[in-house]
Amino acid sequence: MKPEVSIIVACFNKEKFIRQSISSVLEQSFANLEVIIVDDNSSDKSVELIKAQTAADPRITLIVNAQNKGANFCRNLGIKTAVGKYLIFFDADDILAKECLMRRVTYMNEHASLDFSVFTMQVFSKEPGDGTHNWLPYSADPLKSFLSHDLPWQTMQPIWKKEILVKSDGFDETFERLQDVELHTRLLLKKDLRFDMENGEPDCFYRTDDSRKNYEEALFLSRWINASIQFCEKFATLVKPHQKKYLYGTVFQTYLSLLLARRAQKISEVDMKSFEEKLLSQELMKQAPARLSFILKLSKAYNLYFIRVPGLNRFLKRLLVLN
Repeated sequence: MKPEVSIIVACFNKEKFIRQSISSVLEQSFANLEVIIVDDNSSDKSVELIKAQTAADPRITLIVNAQNKGANFCRNLGIKTAVGKYLIFFDADDILAKECLMRRVTYMNEHASLDFSVFTMQVFSKEPGDGTHNWLPYSADPLKSFLSHDLPWQTMQPIWKKEILVKSDGFDETFERLQDVELHTRLLLKKDLRFDMENGEPDCFYRTDDSRKNYEEALFLSRWINASIQFCEKFATLVKPHQKKYLYGTVFQTYLSLLLARRAQKISEVDMKSFEEKLLSQELMKQAPARLSFILKLSKAYNLYFIRVPGLNRFLKRLLVLN
């Protein structure tokens, strides 16, 4: 029987978490599925562990890249390989609730006109339930939210009709970071896109434990800054004139991450200056209103030198997108 839903897992050096993640998929109450795991040339024991865990289950397809190609390449390869009517993207250190697929597939079958639907996710550190933040997929204007980097949902939360991703050419493989942000923003620009957001109990769990990271901070920030600039350049030409201002929210959020990394001494002062200059010299900033420079300077002084005030960064960011 043809699987109704395909789970696409991009994996790179996740030996510490991969067994728990795969188990959460194989233990689903909904059995008519396939799992496509694309390992991006891991240098740890990820592939060995995957083979040992899935050898007896014909629903599993393992693809191992001969070279490291990045998460977007892995996900696009998964889209090409998948045969399910629906697709879900799942990272190799996250977890699905047992009823996740049953709930999502049932919902999509009951709402056949939808291209995708988005469900609630819970953030955790070591084990599901140890966090208190539920990532509710709610926004009065999701396109505005993605443009300004007030992300209303994450990669794992939607269930997609495969056809909409195939027609849209999947993920943009030139993006090293913000991959799902780019995809969701691009699709939300489609006038005929049909989707729904369901705010219920979490059906998936996003890991934030620092041990999941397989990169050093300066490299991570460098890639994020490059992707942020690329994102702003791309969508500045695609959105309507009144929407362009929302992109300053993406600049602010990227700059904030840079400031917080410096405050925590995760990057050097030399790196800080280099990253700051690159981010703030992009073409979008040359067209920015005068208040933007003031807000960024205020944010820098506050985040590097003063006591934290809950909500102040959010307030400053909101000022950027005012008319």
